[in-house]
Amino acid sequence: MRELGKLYEGLTNSNVMLLREVNNALECSFVKVGIVHEVVVVKDEVLSEELRNTAELGILEGAGLQHFRNTFDSFVLHVKAKRLYLELRFSLKAGKETPQNKVYAA
Repeated sequence: MRELGKLYEGLTNSNVMLLREVNNALECSFVKVGIVHEVVVVKDEVLSEELRNTAELGILEGAGLQHFRNTFDSFVLHVKAKRLYLELRFSLKAGKETPQNKVYAA
């Protein structure tokens, strides 16, 4: 996901992250010294939802932004795991449930 790489670049060079909805996408603006220096448009629904949960009011700054920077690797892992889980759940629903393709927990 290229969006995650762009988000990381924006996080490393900013003091504030602003989120806003634009045409069914989430626009992340990275501000440093009062100037927007990078804008990332996130179209992935899972990533957008998790970003909204991270910055509930659409603004992430100060200690909150520093914490997000420090835990960005685990955030990325969480987003990727959630996307994989949703894809697997969708593929299991789409396939027929026969004894051959059922997965049994040990």
